[in-house]
Order: sequence, then structure tokens, then C-alpha cells
Amino acid sequence: MTDQLPMPVTAPLSPAQKTRLVNLVRRAARAEIMPRFRRLDAGEIDTKKDENDLVTAADTAAEAMMTRGLQMAFPHALIVGEEAVSKNPDLLGGIAEAELCFIIDPVDGTWNFAKGMPLFGTIIAVCRFGQPVLGLIYDPVGDDLIVTDNTSPSVWQTQTGRQRAIRTADPKPLDQLAGYMHIRLMPPADRALMWSRVGVLAYVGTLRCSAHEYRLLATGAADFVLSGHLNCWDHAAGVLLCQQAGGKSAMLDGTAYNAAMTSGYLLSASSDAVWDQVATHFGDLMSDT
Repeated sequence: MTDQLPMPVTAPLSPAQKTRLVNLVRRAARAEIMPRFRRLDAGEIDTKKDENDLVTAADTAAEAMMTRGLQMAFPHALIVGEEAVSKNPDLLGGIAEAELCFIIDPVDGTWNFAKGMPLFGTIIAVCRFGQPVLGLIYDPVGDDLIVTDNTSPSVWQTQTGRQRAIRTADPKPLDQLAGYMHIRLMPPADRALMWSRVGVLAYVGTLRCSAHEYRLLATGAADFVLSGHLNCWDHAAGVLLCQQAGGKSAMLDGTAYNAAMTSGYLLSASSDAVWDQVATHFGDLMSDT
């Protein structure tokens, strides 16, 4: 794939810049997210597409703070935030051509956050020409994060700075697999197919939070994540975290994921073997992509 790009795709951030990014995410959480958790007024919660698609004052304030910090540190980078895209969808069109792009989901799991459930996170992906080269998923409640780049293993970093490498789960038979699928976001015809197939698996559900679904996949607590809703802020970091922890992420037809993609089914799994099993089991979906 790199032969088709303007230049080789390499990890673009130095250790000092990575530290600066982590510190920025933590500061935004402490200043704009956690002070509002379970303290939101009714006027600080709004809907976007429907009552299940919420935005809060924490989302907008945290994204604004992180965007300002990134613009100061990386003035030539493209910054694509979930809330900015809701106002200017044309931002998505620049991802494929951007040499350096930061994709921000300030509060992933906003519905959970707005309802007072401590299951939400901040997701940052760094991409070059749409290809993820750094992924960071931060848990503001636990004040810990999982981070990687495309040259390093995925690591879990605590609030004290201690780190440990993480690994995805070992392969299992199909009937022992547990994973996450956002079936309600799929087209009606595909929903019926998915419901007819999930009974074979050990567990299928959703946390309403891609941040924690990908964290559980990367740390070996889940076996796969399958999505047909390709918001780049939900997936770009998680794809890289899965791959660098020993798993496999690709579109259901086998093509490589790129953050510029807006349609199709993305499957991330704990291993090549598990990816193949799940892809075969739900392979009918490819006829509609």
C-alpha cells in the first residue's frame, strides 16, 4: 500500500511529542470532561441525529481544548474532530491526502457519559494519508490509557506512568468467541442476517462505547469488534491498537482499513484465525458493501 502513497508511511511523532499529546489529553479530561461528569445541566446536553446521538458541553469544550493544543504543536496538521465534522462534514475529505492528520473523539460513549455511566473514553488517532500510525485510547475515569504506534507494541500506561505490554486473546472456536457489534446501526436487511447468526457465538453485545470495546479487544478480554458504521474517530486508533497487540484488523472483504473510508464492514479480531472465522461466519455482508 505504501508504494501508492506520496511518501513512505512512518510513525510521525517523537517520544517528546507523544508525551505532549498524552499530557494534552489528560489536561482536557481534567479541565473539561470529569468536572461535568454526573453534573450536566439539561441545557448542556443536545441531540444530533436522534435521541441516541447526543453531544454535551464536555464534548465540545474538550475537543476545542485539544484542537487548540494540537494546532499550536503541529500547525500544519489537519485536525478532524467529531464535533467539528458535525458542523463541517467536508473536513473528512482531507484525510486521504493529509501527510499528518489528528482524529479526535473527545468523549466516545457520550450517551453513557450523559446518563452518568462511567463507561466512556477519549480517542486520538494520528494518520498519514488515512493510514493510522498512532493510536491512543484514554479512560478519564481510571486515568489510564492504551497507546501504540505502527513501530511499537501496544502498551497500557497507568496514571503514574508505569507501562506494560498488552496482548490480544488466544484463538478460540467460533462458539467460544465473545465480541461487540453495533447491529442497530446496520441497514435493516443486514440486521436480520446478523441476528440470525449471533446465536452461534458465546456472546455478542455493545458497550455503546468504541473506546472500551477496542480496549477490551486489545487487552485480551474480547475476541472481535465488527462494525458497519465507519466513523473514523471511532475506529482508526482501535484498529492500530488491535494490530500492534497481536490481532488483525481489515475490512470484511480483506482490504486494508483506511480512515478515509466511510462505508463497508470493518472487522478487528484477536488473531488471524479468529478474523477468518468471524469473516466467514458473516461473509454474506460483503455482498452489500
